Amino acid sequence: MEQALAEMALIKNAMADLIAANFAKMDTNGDGSLDKAELKASMADDPNFEFPPTIKGDSQEAKLDAFFNFLDANHDGKITLDEMVNGMNSFIDEAIAEAVAAGLAANTSEQ
Repeated sequence: MEQALAEMALIKNAMADLIAANFAKMDTNGDGSLDKAELKASMADDPNFEFPPTIKGDSQEAKLDAFFNFLDANHDGKITLDEMVNGMNSFIDEAIAEAVAAGLAANTSEQ
């Protein structure tokens, strides 16, 4: 278990570095934060972008609003690098928890 936690910490650190590099590219006005227009433009520039599964909405615009509001933890209309890293880490944590739960359920059903 300790090894798994250590490996997860390494993955999160690597992801933080990747997020920081992408954040710098997304911050087109160089003010150190992302507004909704910058987030939307960066998503439009990435043909592989997909919203995390927990982001719900009837349209892409509704999903963008939900995603932005989730990442903008202090709701000041801007996403800082820390907010982006923390938000993305919460999606990673959720995905890991779902995978572990699925694995446990599979083990239970095999017994």
